[in-house]
Amino acid sequence: MNEAVDVLRPRLEDGSNDMRGMYGALNLHAAITHARESRDGDAWRHWDVANAVAGQLPKGYTHAWTVFSQGNTDIHAVSVGVDLRTPGVALQRAESIDLDQVPSVERRTRVLVEFARAYDQRDDKAGALHFMNRARDSSPETVRFTPSAWSLVAELATSTRGPLKADAMALAEFVGVPM
Repeated sequence: MNEAVDVLRPRLEDGSNDMRGMYGALNLHAAITHARESRDGDAWRHWDVANAVAGQLPKGYTHAWTVFSQGNTDIHAVSVGVDLRTPGVALQRAESIDLDQVPSVERRTRVLVEFARAYDQRDDKAGALHFMNRARDSSPETVRFTPSAWSLVAELATSTRGPLKADAMALAEFVGVPM
């Protein structure tokens, strides 16, 4: 990854928007990787680079292969916060996202899953279930076949108590989580 970034960086000033989009996407992937490794500074440094690149692109630009855009960068800020286990940061970043402006159903659904993960990290089962149900309504396939969504549904089905238990179990049954 670093080699690809190093190759692209000197060409950015005179390069095409597609080159910038690729460079931004590589930085987003690096940000997520570092966040999953609990490397806070590296994760946000790469996200900051991607966000700066997104800010240099024309309004409405989306890279054809990677879907890199300002909206995608905003979504990744939520993911970085969740993967760093800082749900307050993730939810604060989520406030700026207009889901109607996310062109991909799959990406829109994944950000709903990220919202659910953040609420679950806060031990807010009602919030987590709310966003998982919205994700399910947006794209049942994404919820069924995305590991983080599937595992959160399984966790909610086993850990939720009281009046929300039936909702968690219904979601687990819909997704196909064995109980």
